[in-house]
Order: sequence, then structure tokens, then C-alpha cells
Amino acid sequence: MENNIKNNKNFLPNYLISWAPLGFSIFFQFFEIIDPEFPIVLINLKVLKLEFIKILFYIPSQKLVYSISFFPTYGKCKLAPLIGITLFSAYFKKTTMKKLVKLVITNWFIHFKVKLTNKDHKIGENITKQLNDKERLSAALENRSIRISVLKCVNG
Repeated sequence: MENNIKNNKNFLPNYLISWAPLGFSIFFQFFEIIDPEFPIVLINLKVLKLEFIKILFYIPSQKLVYSISFFPTYGKCKLAPLIGITLFSAYFKKTTMKKLVKLVITNWFIHFKVKLTNKDHKIGENITKQLNDKERLSAALENRSIRISVLKCVNG
């Protein structure tokens, strides 16, 4: 019986979910980000939670995906896209995570995703699609007022 399970590829998972200790290092990278609306850190407002940082290792395709879910302060928050853009720019500003991953995994494709939960926001799925589109993200960061707001949130 055990021999059949080992030889059958259907029993082997095609991905591995893990969020610690890499999840802790990602979480603490976002520890200093300030909410654009309130002068309080996002973690203190419970916008970011450690439990919703997922790191997916897709073993056959050698793909590593960081998935971060965030929760706006209230359901109709107009600044939810700005929070997502801030998370992206804060992640790419901090190079410690990239260096750590390059030491561990050299030939893997690394992807970073931000997700706005649907139950906390009316149009969360649309905002999630916009945030994970690289062209829209770069176009948003070309806008001077958005870039200044993001820098204020990231730098404190």
C-alpha cells in the first residue's frame, strides 16, 4: 500500500504552503508603513495580519509566490488601492527579502501578489486585479501625487 502511494504522483502535492519564518520577515518589513488616512501603522489598525501572509512554493514549475491579503479599515474605504500600491512599493524597496530568497533558491521564478479581501470591500476583486497588473501599477507610480502619498506612507 505504501509503495503505491509513493509511486503515484497524484498523492504528491504540487505546492507547499509555508509562512514562517519567511512570513515573519515579510511581516516585519511592513511594520513601519503608515495608513494614508490615519497617522497609525497598518499593523496596529489590523489592516495587515501575519496569518494572511502566504508563501507558496510550486515545486514542479519552480515558482515562488508571496501572497499578502490586507483588510481596509472599513468596507467602503476609498484608499484601499493606495494601501495596496504602498505594500508593493514597500516590498520592492526592501531588498533584504530578495537577497534572502536568492541565497536559498537561485533558479526559481519569484512573484509577489497583493489581495484585497472580498468580504471587507465591495469591489475587492477588481482592486486585486488592478494591483497585480504591473503596467497599471507602474502607471500609478508615475502619477506625482500618488507617488508622494506612497512615499509618505512608506517612509513615515
